[in-house]
Amino acid sequence: MGKRNPKKTTFAKALKISLALALLVIVAYYAGAYIDILRVRWRLPALIPKAAGAHGLDPLLVKSVVIEESGMNYRARGKAGEIGLMQVRPVVLEDYARVTGRVLAPEQLLDPETNLEVGCWYLARMLRIFHDQREPVYFALAAYNAGATNVERWIANAKDLSAEEFLKRIRFKSTRRYVANIVNRWAYLAQREQRAASSVHPFAYPFSVTLCFCGHFMEDCR
Repeated sequence: MGKRNPKKTTFAKALKISLALALLVIVAYYAGAYIDILRVRWRLPALIPKAAGAHGLDPLLVKSVVIEESGMNYRARGKAGEIGLMQVRPVVLEDYARVTGRVLAPEQLLDPETNLEVGCWYLARMLRIFHDQREPVYFALAAYNAGATNVERWIANAKDLSAEEFLKRIRFKSTRRYVANIVNRWAYLAQREQRAASSVHPFAYPFSVTLCFCGHFMEDCR
């Protein structure tokens, strides 16, 4: 048998160690990122009602939008430049600055509170624009997804459209699905909250809240 080349053996060991270290770095990076996302999710039960309340919105509606837009991932980015929890678009950021006088850099939308503030501001604005419709939430959600200009073109100046009539007029299949998903999830969350409120024993309240916060990550994001 021939003798092993010491240099090759040393190189092979060094290569294995380097690969192992690189793998550890990658795992640590993604584990840290995931933990960071979970950390922000733990704050959402407080952050969402605060932002929603500031703009007169139902927190459960905002939560439904957040789940649909980003899956509660505050680092999420879209193909068209959307950023953060509510996937705020650059054009919305420009409108926000023009109307409120508060100029923000796109990267500031990675801050959960800032993102929720701008997203809720825009959603509330869409609700005001379409307030004369029978069920303005459907129109506002469609505008949030596809833009108010498209929604105005779809309704063609029609007033008092029902939700069913409006959904038939939406030209984008993805927007119809988007609106339906959020409205259905909103109804589900409201029903779940009502059931929880009616079934929780006073002495079991802290335990129930803990279960709710722990369980909503997987259950709500379906």
